[in-house]
Amino acid sequence: MDRLLSDNVAAEVLGTSVQFPRKLIAQRRIRFIRVGRLVRIPKYAVREYHDGASVRVTRVLVLTNGDRTSKCRRGERGFAASVTGRETGQWTGC
Repeated sequence: MDRLLSDNVAAEVLGTSVQFPRKLIAQRRIRFIRVGRLVRIPKYAVREYHDGASVRVTRVLVLTNGDRTSKCRRGERGFAASVTGRETGQWTGC
C-alpha cells in the first residue's frame, strides 16, 4: 500500500499552498481516501495528478523587437525579447 499524505504534505510535494490540494479534493480532481473524518491523499495519486498536469514544451517562439507585429495575431499579447534572446521586460500590445 502506498503512503497516505495529509493535505499539508501533499501541498509540500506539489510545491503549492495548502488550499490547492483541498481545492482538488473538493472538485474531485484528485483521488483521496477518508480515514474516519480525516482526508488523505495516496502518494500515487499525487504522482498521477502531477504527470497528468505536466505540459510538454514542443516549440518556443521568441519575438524580436523588430518584427513583433508580424508574428502576433490580432488581439494577442506577447513578450518582446531582443535578437540575442535577452528579455527586454516589455509586454507588447501587438
